[in-house]
Amino acid sequence: MKRSFRVDAFLDPVFTGGGVTCSSQGLVACAAGSVIKVIDPQAGSPRSFSGDDSDVTAVCFTPDGLTLYSCSKSLILRRWNVEAGTCIRSWKVHTAPVTCMATDASGGLVATASADSTARVWDAAGAFCTHVFGPHRGVVTSVLFHQKQLQLVTGDADGRLSIWDLVDKRRVAQLEAHAGSVSSLSLSEDEWVLASAGRDSTVAFWDFRHHTKLSSIPVLEPVEGAVFLASSSTLPRPAKKARTSGASASALSSLRIATVGSSGQLKVWAAGAGRCEASIAVGGGQQAAQLQLTHLQFIAQISQLLIATADSQLFLFAWQAPGETSKVGKAGNLRQVAHLLGDLGEVTDLAWLPTTAASRSQAAEENGNVETIWLLDGGTLRCRAVLQGHSDAVLAMAVSTASSPPGEQRLLASGGKDRDVRIWDPASTACLAEASGGHAGAVTALAFTNRTTSLLISGGADHLLKVWDASSVRGSQQRGTGAASPAKLQTKAAVVAHDKDINAVAVSPDDALACTASQDRTIKIWQLPALVEVRTLKGHKRGVWAAQFSPTQRALITSSGDRTLKMWSLQDGSCQRTFEGHLASVLQVSFLSAGQQVLSAGADGLVKLWNARTSECMNTFDEHEDRIWAMAAAGREDQHVASASADGKLVVWQDCTQAQSDAAAELLQQTAAQQQLLSNAIKDQQFSKAARMALDLGHPGQLMAAIVASMEHQSSQEGSSEAAQAITHGLPADSTRTLLKYLRQWNTNPRHCHAAQHVLQSLLRSCSAQTLEELGGEDIFDPLAAYTQRHFARVDRLLDSSCVLDYVMGAMNLVQPTVGLEGLSGPV
Repeated sequence: MKRSFRVDAFLDPVFTGGGVTCSSQGLVACAAGSVIKVIDPQAGSPRSFSGDDSDVTAVCFTPDGLTLYSCSKSLILRRWNVEAGTCIRSWKVHTAPVTCMATDASGGLVATASADSTARVWDAAGAFCTHVFGPHRGVVTSVLFHQKQLQLVTGDADGRLSIWDLVDKRRVAQLEAHAGSVSSLSLSEDEWVLASAGRDSTVAFWDFRHHTKLSSIPVLEPVEGAVFLASSSTLPRPAKKARTSGASASALSSLRIATVGSSGQLKVWAAGAGRCEASIAVGGGQQAAQLQLTHLQFIAQISQLLIATADSQLFLFAWQAPGETSKVGKAGNLRQVAHLLGDLGEVTDLAWLPTTAASRSQAAEENGNVETIWLLDGGTLRCRAVLQGHSDAVLAMAVSTASSPPGEQRLLASGGKDRDVRIWDPASTACLAEASGGHAGAVTALAFTNRTTSLLISGGADHLLKVWDASSVRGSQQRGTGAASPAKLQTKAAVVAHDKDINAVAVSPDDALACTASQDRTIKIWQLPALVEVRTLKGHKRGVWAAQFSPTQRALITSSGDRTLKMWSLQDGSCQRTFEGHLASVLQVSFLSAGQQVLSAGADGLVKLWNARTSECMNTFDEHEDRIWAMAAAGREDQHVASASADGKLVVWQDCTQAQSDAAAELLQQTAAQQQLLSNAIKDQQFSKAARMALDLGHPGQLMAAIVASMEHQSSQEGSSEAAQAITHGLPADSTRTLLKYLRQWNTNPRHCHAAQHVLQSLLRSCSAQTLEELGGEDIFDPLAAYTQRHFARVDRLLDSSCVLDYVMGAMNLVQPTVGLEGLSGPV
């Protein structure tokens, strides 16, 4: 039986919208509410930089990537050491939130653009303002340093570009650039061509020397990001032509620029010809039309483009080299390298596939991925594929458990608020079959039969329970559905099952029975496939959220909003036992260890492990801060369990019972061996060795015995005992504090105070007063001083009494008799 689980992997929200940037070393920094997450896109877990409780609005790296700047809604600019993860300095910068930031080539100057219609330049080392540029005609939406000219370029919400001289501290040019807000600025590699992108669906190119417009490209979509591709990129570049002094129209022929916008497309343009040379649908397939791309940045060191979306996803794209295959998808000359999920949103269901963990997330209203099913790698939790097809939030999933033919994966079924039921092939991400409008309300529960995949049972908010014929789905999977439309699922049986919404559906191991759990506080047992009602179970005081059949006995476990779990007998429908311990509604329940244990998750954010026979809570795991909507165990051995909560956190737990048992057995064996060595040392009168071993083992009784024995052995010598001297010499700080706690306890007992004083004397000689004060404190030395004074007072009273006794016996001539003893015979 299992006793403990440890966190094997977890996925926290790392990007919730707002500021995002990348460093020259390839690190990505993004805002997750009031926390900044620094991520290595290739590998490694994110690091967290926490400032105040205000949401972060802008972030920016220095060119060397060693320093990070951030601004939040509290109007505080913070300077971070990236390697140490510490805040070096912070100061207030504007009277309104900062929209974006930029640094110069040295990293010593940082420019901030704000909603207060000004842009300011700050000395980072001194934390003081060097320039104030403005006012602009609205919010300043973009800012960029020109390193060669010592100038600053700003763009505002009114579509104007302003060029400011840092030496003269004045505006040198104002350009009427766009009819909409300026969303992005970028300089060519030689910094003499400036590109500005606007939400008027155009990208404009400017001669920076003469402040004149060279050309513009109609992108035909609101542009949110545009960046020149550096020569270090693996993207192919046309042959460069000789340039005249100053930028000219011919200079554009050697430049390429990448753009992103509201269409969900990443496009690469030839700046001179104004022609789109390559494009790819970000996210692939139907997802691209639903994505709004909000940020684009080029990472030169890894020759990749970073893209952020409005629904908190991060994508990495690179050039598709000839002969190189793409793992995710390709279009033209671009390929997707990585897909990072910034925020899953409110995760309400998940299921395990044989090689991947499939999780479905329902995001908040402002997020657009409520129709998305994510396929995640079970070890790294990296996104491997996306299933798109539902038109509204997906509410339930089920994975077929029947043995699949060789070379085929299990099937995945999904249902949602769009009232559709779909069956997917996870390997090809293709929809094999669907029942469009299969319910009159949202589909809230799904379950496959266990021995075959021919039946799929669904329950919904329309109170209906339906059985679908899925026998033709395997044929579609074998034929492939690249060009064919999904097959239509046919209903085999349907019944009005409950008076309220159906929350869960489960199928017995032999496929003979199905059960439904409802908000009407009842559980009903049905005979398959005809859906004949067998029995109704009543006993919960609130709606029933989850139910599952026992794999080994005729029993059923249910969880409810009344904060309890109940075990039911299928023979007579009686409640065999009730599990109590959760502090809020129990939302998920599952059998483990072949039905011997039960795992539950609730709205209190706790995962609890129960003994199914005794209803005893064996362990509690706390890693979530919000209600746990989804939980599932993987494989027959239940070695991994995944749980996901409303705060967007996904945790994969690994069974560590055997590892802990092995560690405990090894520790017990080592302890027994040390105990034997300790006994041998005391018997051999090696008291110093015995005392040190007893202290290391944490045995104060044996430590006292070794010290007392050493004192008795060396009673003829003055000073501390051998054991006391050995134990205090070179003692580590933790062991010293432990020894002081032992001395405090020993000193309270007159029988042990002599040994305590011997050790304390050696300790005072070997350690400085400052060291002892740092390790001990008032809770240690105040009791020691009080009881030591009491012991000395007792000794003084004893000494005074002994002097009176000496006087009385001397007066009686019995202490040293001088006469009458020599002539006596016999004993005196």
